[in-house]
Amino acid sequence: MKYRLSVIRKIPFSLSLTALLLLQACAEDTGSFSEELANEAAAYQDSGDALLSAGSEPETGAASAGDEDGSDVDADEDLDGDLSVSTVTPGSTGSDNEDADTTDSESDAGSDADSDVVSGGSTSESEPDVDSDSDSDSDSDEDDAVADNSDADVVEEETEEPVVSIPSYSTDTRQSLFSEPVTLPACDAADPDVAFIDDVSDLSMLNDSDKRVFCISPNDYRSFGEITLSADGSSAEPRVLRLYYDGLDDDTPIALVPESERAILPNFILSNADYWLFDRISVVGVSGSDLAMHIDDGSEGTTLNRVDFHDFERGIDIEDGGHNTLIQNSLIGDMRVSGDYVCIGLKGSGDYDKEIRNVKIIGNELYNCNDGIQAIFHPWKGNSADFAGLSIIDNDIYITDELYTDGSGNYTTSGDRACAENAMDLKAGSDDAANPVRVTGNRMWGYRWTDSNCGNGNLGSRGSLISAHYDAHNIIFSDNIFYDAGRGLTFSDTETSGYYANDVIVKDNVFHGMSTDYFSNYSGNAPHALLISGSYTHGFTVEDNVFVDSSMWLYNDADDNSFNCNVVLDGGSVGKMSGSSLSASGNAYFATNALSIDSNPIEYGSVSDAQHEPLCFTRKRQSSPETYCLSNVMPTESSPHNCANNVDDLAG
Repeated sequence: MKYRLSVIRKIPFSLSLTALLLLQACAEDTGSFSEELANEAAAYQDSGDALLSAGSEPETGAASAGDEDGSDVDADEDLDGDLSVSTVTPGSTGSDNEDADTTDSESDAGSDADSDVVSGGSTSESEPDVDSDSDSDSDSDEDDAVADNSDADVVEEETEEPVVSIPSYSTDTRQSLFSEPVTLPACDAADPDVAFIDDVSDLSMLNDSDKRVFCISPNDYRSFGEITLSADGSSAEPRVLRLYYDGLDDDTPIALVPESERAILPNFILSNADYWLFDRISVVGVSGSDLAMHIDDGSEGTTLNRVDFHDFERGIDIEDGGHNTLIQNSLIGDMRVSGDYVCIGLKGSGDYDKEIRNVKIIGNELYNCNDGIQAIFHPWKGNSADFAGLSIIDNDIYITDELYTDGSGNYTTSGDRACAENAMDLKAGSDDAANPVRVTGNRMWGYRWTDSNCGNGNLGSRGSLISAHYDAHNIIFSDNIFYDAGRGLTFSDTETSGYYANDVIVKDNVFHGMSTDYFSNYSGNAPHALLISGSYTHGFTVEDNVFVDSSMWLYNDADDNSFNCNVVLDGGSVGKMSGSSLSASGNAYFATNALSIDSNPIEYGSVSDAQHEPLCFTRKRQSSPETYCLSNVMPTESSPHNCANNVDDLAG
């Protein structure tokens, strides 16, 4: 199976996802792709498809937002993952301090606390404190984007253990496997639709009705000031702003474009401007600019392909009606820390009901933002928010030790706090069960307990990589890697009547290293991998996940949830297992106490009994691709269980 999988994944990335799916169908009987991932891809390709089926269960899920609610469970997360390029040996602690929500810290780009840490197998009833994700009522949850185009060297892992590594990505083009096809029109001077931009003053022609394709030469254009676009394209013929110079290959990613050959632009406002395509432009902040791109109300069909946005307070804001926005294969980060600002924000909060449908965020590197992605919604404002079809796929989302602090507002790379909150803060989900929110195939690390002195005192989180709350419903979390952070995935409801996390699938994910071995200063709030809590939170399917080295692998006090065929190695304690209509069956426990409700547990005394292999994968895929390994993650043919067998799809 692994051989066939590798063959499928060597298909050139220029093939459309549709073609890939056809190939998958032909090879279906070989088990070359996991059923779940294939179904996920098919559902992603056709947003009208029914929910993925995880096992035989219909998938409806709720994703949630970061710590902004203050609900009764920890819904906060902090992102202080320091990334440092280093070689990690599977099975050993990757000693680069990545996230020190407590004490652990990852170093700059590659050192996460992802090694096999042996925790205990005890059970405790301690309750995690509430992560008060500071979602200050203002819609200021936004992004900061900075382009961190480092080198493209692959850091090889030295390991004495057998490693299954399946290439699914090319460091030459840096295109995600799930990229949407983008056709760039030629910069042909004979074409009357084409205009060339060489000078700052030429930017004034961007709204000209007699031109559609704008080929921009390398230059610093920021003296022009804010650019407002109001002209419309169409889905068949979008208006295009693309980088152009002699010798530029259409396959060259933005990170490999030399600084001297870039078009550096000021911030943009799309004012009711439909169907714009931006390719390989750089938007870099200047004094007084706080938002890189504002996709204002009613601006539909925006595509940001291979862009580099950085040095702002916020990256990209997508307002009501910003349907079918595509952001892919881009670098967005290094936002100025001055509040609850994010790399990419879907603005669902306000005084009227808002819909932002079918947004796709694919194959990006989002770094050093307070929140990497935030789906914003504030129940107390009286409106509703619908993010149906939101697809967050194959992204790297992290913070480095540049954002770590000593807990008193002072930056230090050895700190165990951070001026950041979450990789994702999901405060609402989808109102259409057939078109859920999908969070699939992402790699997240580095977040720490938030330093309350940061962001004018408006930030708060316990280092959760994903915090989901308020109206987070109909969400699928699958095939993600959570590691080197104080907390993994947290769900909670609020005291606001009628809003709660429900109908969520958590499947085929990896949770690694949420342990006091890395985060020793969490005091009464043990690091935990998965928390599902709240008096109204309900309807979760949790299956085929791998939990390694946790102080508390699970906390549940919610109803109507099932836990099946998960694999837990050194899972520590279960903080709580209460609620009505709960079920569990066939989970495998290694050096971990079984759930008391498990009807068919598989139990072994040591981690080595699991006979798992390291999981090695490529991270920082846009800026400086490197291989990183997590120990004891991948089941083998010798493993004494038949769960989590799709985890090998995450390798490569």
